[in-house]
Amino acid sequence: MKLYILLATYNGDAYIDEQIASICSQTYTNWKLLIRDDGSTDSTVGKIKNLVLQDERIELLDDPTGNLGVVANFSKLAEIALSRNADYIMFCDQDDVWNYDKIEISLNKLLEAEKKYDKSTPILVHTDLTVVDENRELISSSFLRFQHLHHPYTDPVRTLLVHNVVTGSTVSMNYALLKLATPVREGVIMHDWWYALAAAVYGKLEFIPSATLSYRQHCTNVEGSVGFYSKLSLSNVNFFGKAKHYSQKLKCSIRQACAITKLGDNNSNNNSAISKVHYFCQMGDDSLSVFGRINALQNSKACPQGIIRRFAFYMLILFIKSV
Repeated sequence: MKLYILLATYNGDAYIDEQIASICSQTYTNWKLLIRDDGSTDSTVGKIKNLVLQDERIELLDDPTGNLGVVANFSKLAEIALSRNADYIMFCDQDDVWNYDKIEISLNKLLEAEKKYDKSTPILVHTDLTVVDENRELISSSFLRFQHLHHPYTDPVRTLLVHNVVTGSTVSMNYALLKLATPVREGVIMHDWWYALAAAVYGKLEFIPSATLSYRQHCTNVEGSVGFYSKLSLSNVNFFGKAKHYSQKLKCSIRQACAITKLGDNNSNNNSAISKVHYFCQMGDDSLSVFGRINALQNSKACPQGIIRRFAFYMLILFIKSV
C-alpha cells in the first residue's frame, strides 16, 4: 500500500523541523513524504536536505519551475503522486504539528469508507483541528467552532458550492479521487476546496469529529485563520468596500463549480448532486435577471452555513447586478 504525504513549502524554515518531526513520530510508519519547495529564499530547502539524509522516507523534489503559488504547488505534488500510483495521499502544511496518531486515524477511516462504498468510489476524509499560536499556545480546541462552521453531513454539495469547510492539512483521499480530480484545474480557489467538492459530487465526503493536528496561527501564514467574530468586528466592517470582493469570490466559486462538471457527469452516482452544480453554474450567466439568478439558486440549493453568511450571500445575489 502506497501512502504519500504531500508537503508544499515556501519560506517555512521557522517551523519545518517541528512539522516533519511530528510526521516521523507517527504510529503508522509506512509512508513517503514528498516535498516540493516553491522557491524559498530562506533556509527551508537546506533544512529539508538535512532531514532527507536522516530518513529515507523523505524526498525533496528537484523541480526548477520555481514559484507556482500554493494551489499549483499542491497540484504538482498530487500529479506526481498520481504518476507513482499512490493508493492514498494526505496534504500537509509546513507549519503545523500532527498528532502522533493522525495518519493511523485518517487512514483507518479511509479504509473503512472504501470497504463500505467500494475502492472505486472517490473518497475524501477530513478532520477537525486545534488552533494554536506561534508558540503552540491554545487559541481554540476546534477550528470549525472557531470559524462557526460544521461538517455538512446531510448535503455537503449545497455548502461546498459557496464556501469551504474542509481544511487542507487534515485531508486524506484515495486513489479514485486523486485520479478523478488531478490536476487541480486552472482558476480553482483552493486545492482543498476543489477536492472536497469533487468528492461530494462524485463520491463521498467523510468526517472525523476530532482534531488530528495543531494548526499554527502566525503572522506569516500563507492562508491564515481569523475567528468568526473577529471578522465581524467594527474595525473590519466595510460593507460597501467588501461587496466587490465577495462578488468576485462568488464568481470564482461559480467557475470552480463549472470546472467540476467537466470531470464528467457519467462519473457520478449522484444525479441530484450534478443537477445542483449545473444550476449553480447558471448563476454565472450575465444575461440572467435577478429572478433568473434566484431561480437558479433555489434549484441549486446552494446555501452558506450560519445566518450572517446566508444574509450576506442572499443580499449579494439580489443586489449585485451580475455575479
